[in-house]
Amino acid sequence: MFGLSALSVGSLVLAQGETCASSSPPQGGYQIELCIAEPLPGATLDGVRSVSALVAMSGSDPGVRRVTFYLDGQYLLTDYEAPYEFLLPTDRFVDGPHRLEAEALLRDDFVSNRAAIIVHFQNGVTDPPESRPAPFTPTTGRPSEPGQPVIVAAVGDGASGETAAQQVTDLIASWNPNLVLYLGDVYEEGTPVEFYNWYGGGDRFYGRFREITNPTVGDHEHESGVAPGYYDYWGAVPDAYRFEVAGWRFISLNSNKLVTPGSPQYTWLEQELRDHPVPCTIVYLHHPIYSIGTQGSSLRVEGLWPLLAQHGVDLVLSGHDHNYQRWVPLDGSGTPSPSGVTQFVVGTGGHGIRAFAARDDRLAKGIDLVPVAFGALRLELNPDGARYEFININGHVLDSGSVPCQPEQMDTSAPEAPKGLTANRVGPNRVDLTWDAATDNVGVTGHEIYRNGVLLATTDTTTSYSDLAVEEGLAYAYTVRARDAAGNRSAEGGPAIISGQVRVTWTFLDRTGAPVSLERIRSVTLRNSQGERLAFTSEQLRQPQELTSSRVVVRAGTVSEEDINYTVEAVIVDGRNVLVPGKTSFTPRRERNWQIRLDLYPVRFRVSDRLVGSPLAGVKMAIEHSDGQRIAIATGLRGRTAIELPPGEYRVSIDGPLATSTRTITVDGPLTVDFPIFTFLDVLLLASIPAVAVLVAAALLAGRFLLARRSPASPARQR
Repeated sequence: MFGLSALSVGSLVLAQGETCASSSPPQGGYQIELCIAEPLPGATLDGVRSVSALVAMSGSDPGVRRVTFYLDGQYLLTDYEAPYEFLLPTDRFVDGPHRLEAEALLRDDFVSNRAAIIVHFQNGVTDPPESRPAPFTPTTGRPSEPGQPVIVAAVGDGASGETAAQQVTDLIASWNPNLVLYLGDVYEEGTPVEFYNWYGGGDRFYGRFREITNPTVGDHEHESGVAPGYYDYWGAVPDAYRFEVAGWRFISLNSNKLVTPGSPQYTWLEQELRDHPVPCTIVYLHHPIYSIGTQGSSLRVEGLWPLLAQHGVDLVLSGHDHNYQRWVPLDGSGTPSPSGVTQFVVGTGGHGIRAFAARDDRLAKGIDLVPVAFGALRLELNPDGARYEFININGHVLDSGSVPCQPEQMDTSAPEAPKGLTANRVGPNRVDLTWDAATDNVGVTGHEIYRNGVLLATTDTTTSYSDLAVEEGLAYAYTVRARDAAGNRSAEGGPAIISGQVRVTWTFLDRTGAPVSLERIRSVTLRNSQGERLAFTSEQLRQPQELTSSRVVVRAGTVSEEDINYTVEAVIVDGRNVLVPGKTSFTPRRERNWQIRLDLYPVRFRVSDRLVGSPLAGVKMAIEHSDGQRIAIATGLRGRTAIELPPGEYRVSIDGPLATSTRTITVDGPLTVDFPIFTFLDVLLLASIPAVAVLVAAALLAGRFLLARRSPASPARQR
């Protein structure tokens, strides 16, 4: 319970206009109006209710740095980003009237007048409860999968409710960690309401990891020697405590209090390290022992480093400075030593990034750029060491490596071979590789990628790689090896095979070399050199088709690439295979545009008025082969139409306006067929000549008015 008492009746009077407060700096230039938008003045509130404030500027706008809220004159919460809103658990305060205020701090350091309202809490809480923190027991986190390392996320200085804090916690959630170490600081003062909102709960901010988190207290929540919000949220956390996970010992220290020789925490730590020696130890605290940030090295922990180095502590984790620092291993005197202690500063949890204020040659890696430095430290705890990665909110690994628990002992154990290697071709000149993280007794520090048996690239701990130097149409076999800091290399993982793929287009030619309309082709069947058959419909042939052009062959341990050839087996037109023997085999990697010759000839029809000679459009025709295949066509605007036909005899029928005419044609070369037919106009013209009309009637009864003529290549043949 938070325990603020209700206001007395005499303190309820608000000055006119206090709900919205306007103010300007002494030098003028702008005016700020700050209003409490929610809840409404005089509202009766129960349970968890939303509180919000609005800021309006006129004139020049220096920008708002933060909006601070007060309840009954006491500090409540700070919000750093618009919209300025938070949740107020009214049931954790005493019932009755309460004064709610808001105040803005601008980026030019001007502090606005306060807006204020009176609200009434009604939850059945009549007396301020005593604050008794619940018992605290360190968590051992979520068990890891058998044979897999424990994943630990470590970060501090992020619980502020800002967008970057949400992004950092989203990043951590994507790792599915087994354990989280929060390195301190809940902003701005770590009140119970700020813990409720900015540390969060459920799926919000850092509170989503509450069940697997072991904290250390920061200076923002440890005000004036007390930390009510910290203990209200976590329980009665000791200044110093220990726990073990997967053979690793963790020790948390309260660096807001002295951890120097002779202090209670130092004495407890000295006894713990002396009486319980273990191979692998992590110590974490809020204030860094070494730092080149604006906060610098902390005097609160002066003299602590020699004790840690003396007892073989492996890692020291801290926050406080809002940047990322990894220091080289240092011995008890702060001198670089392969057997020394490695310190990380990870104050990158979401509440601003600060530039470095000094230089130190002992700093192995430092990141202080905005927003690049927002991120968290990911540790993989193995039996003999830890792999580390600093990953930012964009998912980029900015620092990685490993720390052995016993660096004086030679590491001769190779990592396991990476599993789950997959390859995906993304466009003609790119292949993306991904694989599962390999395990090692200390930690994998990099990978070697091989293509067709030749080393292609070396990478860090990232389990993905993009090959941007592939050639379209070629096949590739990829394998991956893992390596550790001692130079041990795993067996090859994989292979992942990428077959060559190319896009093939088709052109079909008749016996004269002219293109054939795809409308005439029903299907095409191919057979490749691997014995696979592929069939394509007329619709598919309208678009380029992806064909496998090459494959990887492994013979006697040698990797090579082999072209795949294709043979056209059939091209079906009108139920018949019209493929012309000859050039029917193709190699897609070298031949992208296929020309396939078909046993077809062009046949052109012209339909006109018998007497007048004008072309007739829209006349329907039927062409029937001797095997029963029937084709329907019609003339165009100029009385013409054309079609490609295989050699053979065809019965041609034309639907004239007066009668149906039929004739048999033989196609054994290019052919032009003229159809002069009688129309109603012809009948009207001839009706005025009786004798001729009789002859016309006789001709109509015969119904045979077909003239066919051969193209110049050969004489016409018709019956």
